[in-house]
Amino acid sequence: MVAVRLIRIDEPEKSIRALALVDSGADHCLFQRELGEQLGLEFDDLPLVTGRTAAGPIQIPVCRLKLELLGQVFECAVGFVDEAKLEKNLLGREGIFDQIQLGFRESRLEFYFRWEP
Repeated sequence: MVAVRLIRIDEPEKSIRALALVDSGADHCLFQRELGEQLGLEFDDLPLVTGRTAAGPIQIPVCRLKLELLGQVFECAVGFVDEAKLEKNLLGREGIFDQIQLGFRESRLEFYFRWEP
């Protein structure tokens, strides 16, 4: 889990902090809908993408936001899902993994994360 701040592009004074799991199995960055509501997002106005879950496909409202992650700020598409369908906030591959190097050293129980493609 890493600390992340979601920042509205159109209203940068509106931001919220959360913890998110780096998930190489997730296509998209997904956060609990409640966080989007706290940012004042209008979900009916957002475009939908199709996501896959163990229970089958779901429609996910997506918004372009700025993310602050480990001292770096960048724009990323973020989807919002009802808490019942998402136990933890997820940092998926799209928008994140093309900017970083990510790895594990199992023998040392280490996880590393670098800002280099």
